[in-house]
Amino acid sequence: MRYVAVFGDIAGARAGNERLMHLAFYDVLTDLPNRALLMERLEQMVSRIDREPRLLAVMFLDLDGFKLINDSFGHKVGDELLRAVAKALCALVRQSDTVARLGGDEFVILLDNPQNEHEIANIAQRVITAINKHWNISGKSVHVGVSIGVVIYPKSGISSGDMIKYADAAMYAAKSAGKNTYRFFDDSTPQPTSHSGADSSWDI
Repeated sequence: MRYVAVFGDIAGARAGNERLMHLAFYDVLTDLPNRALLMERLEQMVSRIDREPRLLAVMFLDLDGFKLINDSFGHKVGDELLRAVAKALCALVRQSDTVARLGGDEFVILLDNPQNEHEIANIAQRVITAINKHWNISGKSVHVGVSIGVVIYPKSGISSGDMIKYADAAMYAAKSAGKNTYRFFDDSTPQPTSHSGADSSWDI
């Protein structure tokens, strides 16, 4: 019996460690990769690009109208909507791509080696079509949209460490263009600032 008890303690400790590791790298609400795992995968993709000719697209997504839903129907409905959006985003990409949640209503998609800008634009439009609709959440009909900013590496001439920041800036350009659209970062895009998208006045 003593050996059984020891084995049980080891198995329990191992399960506990695995759970802690999961919590460290995955978002509790949506079970998507969190910021830490996103940055790790981004570094891996950039490292691979440095060894062979490939492309990487970083898509920064911010939901349009999410704050109003939270204020009107409560955080329970908002949380269920975020889970539904996360599931819809995962269904739109390949297994080699990454869908992550940064927090609040901000998501990032890493597209691993897309063919060209045209393919990236098609994916962005598919995301908008999938998200910009009325959702039935807990018996409530709620409408949410999405604005997307895109950075292509290495074509954009942006360092790997700044890709998320510049994709965020491109997302704000999409917001300025009327929301429910996408914009690629280019020379005409306003330079990134230190704002946080979750706290922004755009989140209405």
